[in-house]
Amino acid sequence: MTRSWCIVILTAVCCFVVLGRREVDAQAVSLHGSPQVRCPVASAMCDDGQLLCVVNRRSGSVSLIDADKRQVISEYLIGVQLSDVAVLPDGQTLLITDEARHELLVVCASVEGVEVISRVKTPRSPVDVAVSIDGRLVSVVGLWSHRVALFDVAQDTEVVEPLLTHRATIRLPFAPRQQAFLRVGSHRLVVADAFGGNIAVIDVEQYEIESIRELPGHNLRGLAVTDDGQSLIISHQTLSSLARADYNDVIWGNLMQNVIREMPVESLLKSHEEWLNDSQVIRLGEAGDGAADPAGLALIPNGRGTLIALAGVDEIAVHIRKTSDRIDVGDRPVEIVWDERREVAYVICSLDDTVVIVDPKAGKVLDRISLGPQPAATPRDRGELLFYDGHQSLDGWLSCHSCHPDGHTNHGLADTFGDDSFDTPKKVPSLLGVRDANPWAWNGKFRELHEQVRSSFVSTMRGGGVDAEGVIDVVAFLHTLQPPPPVDTGTWTEDDLAQIQTGRHLFDTLGCRRCHVPPLTFTLDTTFDVGLRDEAGLKKYNPPTLRGVSQRQTYFHDGRAKSLKEVFLTHGHQLDRELTDHELESLLMFLGSL
Repeated sequence: MTRSWCIVILTAVCCFVVLGRREVDAQAVSLHGSPQVRCPVASAMCDDGQLLCVVNRRSGSVSLIDADKRQVISEYLIGVQLSDVAVLPDGQTLLITDEARHELLVVCASVEGVEVISRVKTPRSPVDVAVSIDGRLVSVVGLWSHRVALFDVAQDTEVVEPLLTHRATIRLPFAPRQQAFLRVGSHRLVVADAFGGNIAVIDVEQYEIESIRELPGHNLRGLAVTDDGQSLIISHQTLSSLARADYNDVIWGNLMQNVIREMPVESLLKSHEEWLNDSQVIRLGEAGDGAADPAGLALIPNGRGTLIALAGVDEIAVHIRKTSDRIDVGDRPVEIVWDERREVAYVICSLDDTVVIVDPKAGKVLDRISLGPQPAATPRDRGELLFYDGHQSLDGWLSCHSCHPDGHTNHGLADTFGDDSFDTPKKVPSLLGVRDANPWAWNGKFRELHEQVRSSFVSTMRGGGVDAEGVIDVVAFLHTLQPPPPVDTGTWTEDDLAQIQTGRHLFDTLGCRRCHVPPLTFTLDTTFDVGLRDEAGLKKYNPPTLRGVSQRQTYFHDGRAKSLKEVFLTHGHQLDRELTDHELESLLMFLGSL
């Protein structure tokens, strides 16, 4: 096991930091009926199946829906940027992650309202919470911190506080999002890559990573274990670097495949090279009817069917026995919750603030529940809709999000015409912090971000393009995307900070700042010959910003370097002399702090 996979067992997991919009009192504040941009992202049944709890990312609120009356009965402000929810076996205790405050909230919900019992510190940027099959263990994944925190759940019903006790924190070599406890070998947790195709299997008793597999795919947004525990179902996309972003390869789904994959758990746990051979793949979409951005999954118990949110085309796919159907729901469905008692599915539509109730057997929508009034849409709001809209591509095969998950990168190669050539696949760049990364495109041909956006809709997505107002709206949305934080933010010791300062000095004296100019962008508005040529002979490249460079998995235009260390050790990137081991480590520490 490499050093980067080692476990980090912490007594205090992270420093408490509030990012962004507002402080939140310990007590929940009622928002019922007030105009809000909510952006619901997750939900769970609670209170003995009487309530559906919906957590809202942008408003930091929780909405409670009466499942029988099909209406919102209350809404409470409890956080800043809520990201996920899970329910403990008692059916009333909710666990809710707040990505901005780096907290796990322990919440009691009932028809009487919401009470925040406690707030537990987690790894930075928590985006998913899961409860083990026996209800004794809770796992929280930190997106940008690349960490998984494990908490024991108190079993003594007389114990009020603390309900959760920190057990261990495990560091991953990728940014995680989805996770699931396995039923076979219940001491194992599966964690999926938020952007690329990595899947980690973690032994939660030994606090170690057993294995890391890599799927030929990205955007692993749905993860579920079958009732019998024998299979893992994954929804994801696959971008082919061998396909061109031209009419034929887009319309036939060669450039971007949208799939669900059923994988035997036994194969996942085996240590052999052919582990993927046992998995079955179902392609979603066909020529004339693409299925962009498969997201959340719901399995109907006893193998009766599978429901898949098709976030990019505003539909859900229904697979029951050997039949399949697609149902229109609302703007960007991201999660589906199955209600076994009523035999309906609740579809969380993130960008129109609704919960849609679907009868999958009848193939129809039964009801639409608005979470509350919304203010007038801003250019940023309209741009977000376009960014996640697969209908902007030819036949709905992909959206901007397909290659740039939530504005970041899928770490893959795409053969677009953005560099004025085909058969020259280039690494998909992150759009986080893109407003300050001029010029744009690998060859730096776009002087305005508006030009890059307009070109992407037409020459990459092969859609009809967006009008001038639409381009302005998308740019307004992109301007809100901040660079990702360094992986190790908040964990540096005094020795680490001293080494970072040494690395900063090396960065200056080695001439790195000639192309990556500090202190804001760490890039430069021009192109440089860095000694690399692509298949068409291009040798001058737009230097990418180094902000958030620790959040990338590959480097250079073709991804040939698989780590920052390899950039210097293997490729000697722009170095006039060989670095000592200590100098290299110091330089890497500095780059990792940006």
